[in-house]
Amino acid sequence: MSEDKKPGRPAIELSEEQKELAIEMAEEGRTVKEIREAIMVDAGAFRRYLEKHPVFKANFAHARQEGLEELADSLQNITEEVGDVQKAKLKSENLRWILSKRKPLVYGDRIDVNVTQTIDITSAIEEAKKRSLKNSEDPGIIEAESRKISDS
Repeated sequence: MSEDKKPGRPAIELSEEQKELAIEMAEEGRTVKEIREAIMVDAGAFRRYLEKHPVFKANFAHARQEGLEELADSLQNITEEVGDVQKAKLKSENLRWILSKRKPLVYGDRIDVNVTQTIDITSAIEEAKKRSLKNSEDPGIIEAESRKISDS
């Protein structure tokens, strides 16, 4: 084996047409599997290509985020596209779940943690004061004072 060749799979290079098609399909909300099949690249090679080309990786990630908006918009017409109400419901629930996981700030569940209840603790404070006064009158309590001990 030649010394200048590294062992392992050879690196692939995507053509400009493949890159444009991948970005375009990502913006349409297509899955990575659909995109890979369209540009005829296997999963491992595509992943390695993304790692070696950070500019394309950033563009692809941005296009995928834009594609999520397309998926969200498709929810409006899903009943006309699918026809069967139960299938449409299942598909829309799946899309909503995907959107909530991939873009949680926009499509995720919002949990309200604001507390609007007021609590009156004056009775608890009064009981504590009474217990404190009762204990100070109890002869079983020994009074003491602290003194500094010197080393001499």
